Amino acid sequence: MNMRDESFYIDDQGVFMPLSDKYAARVPVASGFIFDTESERKVTLYDGDNRDTSLKITRIDEVFHVADYISHDEFWSAQIEQIYVNEKSEIELIPRVGNQNIILGNADQLDRKFKKLFLFYKEGLNKTGWNKYSTINLKYENQVVCTKR
Repeated sequence: MNMRDESFYIDDQGVFMPLSDKYAARVPVASGFIFDTESERKVTLYDGDNRDTSLKITRIDEVFHVADYISHDEFWSAQIEQIYVNEKSEIELIPRVGNQNIILGNADQLDRKFKKLFLFYKEGLNKTGWNKYSTINLKYENQVVCTKR
């Protein structure tokens, strides 16, 4: 769902598909500041952190890459219900459990970011409580920065 209230699916090959009246896929909802221009209505497939740096990566490319990563992991598929692109073009995740926004920043180093988040869930939130923080920021190297409620 983009800023113009247009809704669509993107398949696993990056092809845009219209919504169906008869079926609703169980996938994370992506919303927010996704498209700047109509020409961004395509997805550039790239291999995570091993991408060609000459490729121009758009917001929808990053959203697709994050959604693809989540869909291939059983835990994250169950935990993440929404991907949001904020006004700073940062990717945020909205979890099913917990009441915080998880700031990824961009779609680089997703393995590292999600491992860091899992460790924080396991070692941090289990001890302090799941609703102590309003944001969990993963965009910084080797650290998790949280904002208390």
